[in-house]
Amino acid sequence: MLKKYFILKVYFLITSFSLLLLLPVSAWAQCSPATTGSNPYTVAFTTPGSCNWTIPCGVTSVTVTCYGAGGAGGGARSTDRNGGGGGGGACVTVSNYTVTPGGQLSIVVGAGGTGVSANTGNTGGYSAVTYNSINFIKAAGGLGGQMASSSSSAGAGGAGGAIANNIPANQGFKGGNGGNSNPNTSFTDQSGGGGGGAGTTAAGGNGGIVTAGSGGATGGGSGGTGVSTTSNGGSNGNPGNAYGGGGGGSTVYVSGSRAGANGANGAVVVTYTQGACCTAPTVYSVTGGGSYCSGGSGTAVGLSGSQSGISYQLYRDGSAVGAAVAGTGSAISFGNQTVAGTYTVKSVANGTYCGADMNGSAVVSITPLPTPPSINTITNP
Repeated sequence: MLKKYFILKVYFLITSFSLLLLLPVSAWAQCSPATTGSNPYTVAFTTPGSCNWTIPCGVTSVTVTCYGAGGAGGGARSTDRNGGGGGGGACVTVSNYTVTPGGQLSIVVGAGGTGVSANTGNTGGYSAVTYNSINFIKAAGGLGGQMASSSSSAGAGGAGGAIANNIPANQGFKGGNGGNSNPNTSFTDQSGGGGGGAGTTAAGGNGGIVTAGSGGATGGGSGGTGVSTTSNGGSNGNPGNAYGGGGGGSTVYVSGSRAGANGANGAVVVTYTQGACCTAPTVYSVTGGGSYCSGGSGTAVGLSGSQSGISYQLYRDGSAVGAAVAGTGSAISFGNQTVAGTYTVKSVANGTYCGADMNGSAVVSITPLPTPPSINTITNP
């Protein structure tokens, strides 16, 4: 009965996770973490999971830094099989990425790897950002540390999060490797320390036996230290530090089992400068136009509607014509136009409303007058 319950539970978890992956990013929940600073502003996403963030008004570019999560330390079990440290997460930065106000950044924050009793630690999750269906930045998590295969062998540390080949050298840095454990010597068991998470300007430091790797500057978290024990039962390692530090491995002396320490969560940090905010005006249609006879009074060009507090500028073939006309809350006219061309209209930006193109155009053409017939004059001789 217990075995059946376990199988059903695993099936349920796998099915639920698979369904979550099938959800489009548009179905993700909105996230709204606190904004810090004063233009430029910074928003830090530190809760593991997925969400959408709406780009504020007046923002046309963002700088994004992703920190991958740290891997967990390796577990341990009797006799004297110690765990290596987890690898630190990578860090990648993309500067001045073009965006549109009101658009969505789809954020993924990697969760730190979790330790597993008497087994290899779990890998840290990646952190990434998608905009307009383009995944333009991603930072890998560190791998979990391994448990030693015997009392005379070392448990290997997990590799730090790697950097993709297409990332320039100054935009991405690798996470530090977790340290290997030390086989039982002189009745002492020692696990590996976690690798440091990478920062925006430097890679994470590698862990060693017990010692943790340092976090890379700026923003990388240090790994968790491993442990040294001589007492029966062993000891857990220490968790990694934010952002992206790998967890320390665990030890077991003589008997028992232990899980490695968890890796630290990753993060996504968005920095932006906000310009003036404005409200989009209502878009109306250009009216009028047509053909008139040469020498005539022209043909009227107007706008099907207008908003009070907004002025509208007429353009012919891309060049402004006359002065802007103030909106009245109803249709407006720019008068009769006597020059042939294609006429368009734009609203004029002010402190409240954005400038915007109105819909459509009006074409004015001139029909030349017919040439009068020639008259032959006959003179009497």
